[in-house]
Amino acid sequence: MTTTGSKQDLAKGGLKPSLFPDSASVATANVAGDTLDASLLQSMMESLKNDIFGKIDSSAASLILSVRQELKSSVEPLQRAVEAHEPTI
Repeated sequence: MTTTGSKQDLAKGGLKPSLFPDSASVATANVAGDTLDASLLQSMMESLKNDIFGKIDSSAASLILSVRQELKSSVEPLQRAVEAHEPTI
């Protein structure tokens, strides 16, 4: 596994470069005196991912509802106008 940041960048964030090993060994980081193992970090990342996906889903649903309402308010008057003139068409 490779990292995108340098070892100095990792150290600034309080993470040991060993957090991203090239082998399948268990990675650990010392954050505020607590030792976090790879499974806890994975769990935290999964939780963060779910939060982000939830916000995206909520925003998408809100946008869809907004667009539907806007289209409905734009299209309904046009439909009424067409229906009023159908006998002459």
